[in-house]
Amino acid sequence: MAGTFNNWNPEATRLVFIGGGKWFKDLPLAPGRYEYRFVVDGKWVDDPKAKVQVPNARGGRNAVLEVTEQHCE
Repeated sequence: MAGTFNNWNPEATRLVFIGGGKWFKDLPLAPGRYEYRFVVDGKWVDDPKAKVQVPNARGGRNAVLEVTEQHCE
């Protein structure tokens, strides 16, 4: 996964396969608006479940995530 939260570096935020076709990453984010894409086998792909997407400069679409508050445990 790569996005504005990790300077678009796919190596910085790797997801972990948890089975059943699902991947996971616990990623604390400050409140704000973030754009991201998945990187699968070196190819940038859309998040098919993203509710909001915006066009990017490379002809694709970035998913948008709005974080409204930070939870501390």
